[in-house]
Amino acid sequence: MAGLPSTGGTYNSVIAPTNNPLDIRYGQTVAVFIRDYVDASGNVRNLSDPNCGVGTSGLFTPFAADGLTIRNDLLWNSTATASTNQGWFNLGLLKEDSISVQADFSVQETPTAQTLRTTRNVFTKLDGKVMMTALENSDLVKRLRFNLSLSGWTPEDGQSGYQLARAAQDVMVERQLILFLIDTDSHLVAEVFPRVALDKIGKLEFGRKAPYSPEGFTYSVLPDPYSQQAQWICEAGIGWTQEAEFGFINTAPTVTPITGLKANVVFPTPTDIVTPTYTAQIQTTATGSFAAATVATTPAPTISGAYTTIQVTGLTASTAYNALKVTATAATGGRSVTSAASASFTATSA
Repeated sequence: MAGLPSTGGTYNSVIAPTNNPLDIRYGQTVAVFIRDYVDASGNVRNLSDPNCGVGTSGLFTPFAADGLTIRNDLLWNSTATASTNQGWFNLGLLKEDSISVQADFSVQETPTAQTLRTTRNVFTKLDGKVMMTALENSDLVKRLRFNLSLSGWTPEDGQSGYQLARAAQDVMVERQLILFLIDTDSHLVAEVFPRVALDKIGKLEFGRKAPYSPEGFTYSVLPDPYSQQAQWICEAGIGWTQEAEFGFINTAPTVTPITGLKANVVFPTPTDIVTPTYTAQIQTTATGSFAAATVATTPAPTISGAYTTIQVTGLTASTAYNALKVTATAATGGRSVTSAASASFTATSA
């Protein structure tokens, strides 16, 4: 910390640029994928195994490597093998607004004789519930209702003489879940639960006012010893990747003139621009146009935390400049974004 700054800024200059209305999400379309925790060979489905397709944290992701689309190898089909198919089942049509995730925890407080407030809190219980209501009367839904295994199972929807029996005693079958929230194809969200167990099933109605399907499945979230996680969130879509540009586009670069008619330029790193090349444009007067500035190759751009620093050279001694912008261009595909304009600055005398 450098102590208290001598001056500050307005809401519009300091706070407003960090507000992002494009980061508000709605589940305009949703889906639930489910499969058993243990496969047909008796092996645990380890969602931290690189062979299952992992993201930046080394955990399974349902999104393709392009960061824009849903993987097409997720859903079970009768001809696929374990090496080409992930074996997930789509729960199908769901009741409107029936998917939810509820955190459930208890805290032990520590009151004292000397304070009105608790002096320390510790967790005494940490749990979570995942709830959804299926509408389809599918073989899958019926097997979930009877708590039957899905591993090695082939759906029998539409088969003549269909029957599904429930044993006198149930054995708990642990599952894995993916909850999809799709806010157009530009904004894809998935919450992955590597290990869950059935908590309760809602009632089943035989009538005209409700579909013939249980009024809700509730699963308890369990810790997974393989991934060492209980839950994680994956995001994809062009709307998501462009958020990495939000700070770059909306935050003015900081320009610091240095001896040698140069200036160091610091700005938020546009993390979705792969292997970027940086160029700069400089404006001498407020009404003038921006012209190309020279970006040094030595020193090369450096990254510290969430910020990148480049150096601009060839400034004119003691000249006042109105603004500077930075453009980042991807090495492949040519996609580029340009930053906001900096504040005015004056080059050194030599």
